[in-house]
Amino acid sequence: MKSQDNDRPPYTPGKCHAKCLFTSLQEEYEIAYPVYVGNDENILQNFVTDTTIVIKEADQKWVTKGRDVNCLSSNPEDCMVWCLVEIKAEEIYVEGYLKNTKATDEFILEYYYFDELNKKGAYIEWREVVCADKVTSRLLKEVRTALGIKLTSFSHIMDKKTKAKLIEYQRENGLPIGHLDLETLAHLGIEL
Repeated sequence: MKSQDNDRPPYTPGKCHAKCLFTSLQEEYEIAYPVYVGNDENILQNFVTDTTIVIKEADQKWVTKGRDVNCLSSNPEDCMVWCLVEIKAEEIYVEGYLKNTKATDEFILEYYYFDELNKKGAYIEWREVVCADKVTSRLLKEVRTALGIKLTSFSHIMDKKTKAKLIEYQRENGLPIGHLDLETLAHLGIEL
């Protein structure tokens, strides 16, 4: 963890700050392996047999595991207990492929798609967020619309569905996770 409570920004009237989680970004990659489909046994010296390819590295991520019962903050988000969990690596098995395709044209390309994590890791940082008194039904309607949530009512309360969609959007875009922060609103194209 990078941030401590003593890193909290100084109090500024009209501004609110909260600790936000940042996680590793993922990028999608594609890789092709030339698989020999011919019958010439001389090609076998140019052949890599059975191999395992890691398509997604093992990682860790922060998840909420409930609330701290001894927390005295009036903001429920301050009382969430975060735990670091391990995510296993994902691997695929390739039966065999050519090391050098110049020796023959009797091959087909097999494509594999995978995600790779940028190695930033997870950390918490203070960010400016929308103050509770400024979270209006109009603002939440704009957020829900920007997130593609079908509007059924205009509540000024952040419901579970909206919160889950917001967090998913923040994770996918490398934004601070867990709050209506100014960076996320700007990314959604919403002005206060």
